[in-house]
Amino acid sequence: MKHFPWRRRGRRQRIDPFGVGEPWRHYVRRALQAQARYDRAVGGMPAGPLRERLEEIGRRIEEASQECWRTAQRGDALDDAVSTLDVPAVRARLATRTGETVAAAGAADPVVASLRAQLAAAERMTAVVADARERLAVVEARLGEAVAAAVALSALADGAADTGRLGNEVDRVVEELAALSSALDETRALGA
Repeated sequence: MKHFPWRRRGRRQRIDPFGVGEPWRHYVRRALQAQARYDRAVGGMPAGPLRERLEEIGRRIEEASQECWRTAQRGDALDDAVSTLDVPAVRARLATRTGETVAAAGAADPVVASLRAQLAAAERMTAVVADARERLAVVEARLGEAVAAAVALSALADGAADTGRLGNEVDRVVEELAALSSALDETRALGA
């Protein structure tokens, strides 16, 4: 394996795409592939100011891969939480219980209220997960776009002027991933 001196050591978490289910695994693999493309492009450049700037941006791209991994882990955990609710069984119990309640002169039934609350929680979590998947897909695509721009810059001798724009775009990608990851954390903490 090549050594990339701009890579930080220490608090990096090992990324294992197979540690999460689909579609989360797909996003993680794509982020890692983008990072590897970037590393190859910058690693093949001659030393100089452009390479130094791209190495700085490389640290942010690595951070984006880490954020993508954390986001995928949280999304996968929410998927697992939704699956433990056994929504079909709750719906069946609710249908049975609702029929019994109506037959019993429509009296308020705390079991029915509880079952409805469970379904509402499952629907909220499902909506959060769907939104997270969509947002992660967009951010992962933007990361790929930023890496493609960096690869193009690495091929140009005079690309230093565009590194500022590229750095800003990578920063935005990292910030969006961090915000998405935080939102998923809050959702899990609140129980959706």
